[in-house]
Amino acid sequence: HLQRAQRLESLEVLAGGLAHDFNNLLLGILGNLSLAMDRLAPDAPVQPRLRAAEQAGLRAAELVTQMLAFAGKGRFAIQPLDLAALVQEMAPALGSLMPTGLHLEMNVRPGLPTVSVDPAQMKQCLQALIMNGAEAIGGHSGHLQLRGGSLATAEPLGLCMGTLPEGPCVFLEVSDSGCGIAETDLPRIFEPFFSTKFSGRGLGLAAALGIARGHRGCIQVRSIEGEGSTFRLVLPASGA
Repeated sequence: HLQRAQRLESLEVLAGGLAHDFNNLLLGILGNLSLAMDRLAPDAPVQPRLRAAEQAGLRAAELVTQMLAFAGKGRFAIQPLDLAALVQEMAPALGSLMPTGLHLEMNVRPGLPTVSVDPAQMKQCLQALIMNGAEAIGGHSGHLQLRGGSLATAEPLGLCMGTLPEGPCVFLEVSDSGCGIAETDLPRIFEPFFSTKFSGRGLGLAAALGIARGHRGCIQVRSIEGEGSTFRLVLPASGA
């Protein structure tokens, strides 16, 4: 556990430093692309190439945001939030992320205790957990479930990354019937750019963990190779 914590701490410093430097470079690239597009006629032959370059730059900026979230250096705008209401708001968007033939079952109890979080960061965290489960199932048949509720006190659940809250807490839990995670790979799944899936980039879970830790929470993982995985985001209730 100590070696894992030290390795992640070193990766956080590296990711945070690289992300800030890369972000400064992207600002110059995107700014100059915007100026060039504005000064050219809308029907100029080079416009499609400039737009393609701009889209690539924007995708790179999204990766920078994920790296900053992992390093705990993202910008948070904290406010009281009902996670059940957030899930309801995100339901159409989450459903659209599902591959053909895969249905996301949602069972989040309404009226949960509020949590003090950044709504945009919570959306990013939840989307990362949902996409991780969908990618684990891949093109095969299976089920994906999102559960949510409250606990008087947090309960142990397999591997725990972050700080397990003391006292009342709220959780969101994503379970999939996918490929599961080998025991030897489990300690590394939150490292940036490490992925057990061919289609994965290895940044989604790293960013989700950074967001959880930035909100005094944790992510718990229980997985059996060949049978699926459960990822549980646990956050302290407001006032806890």
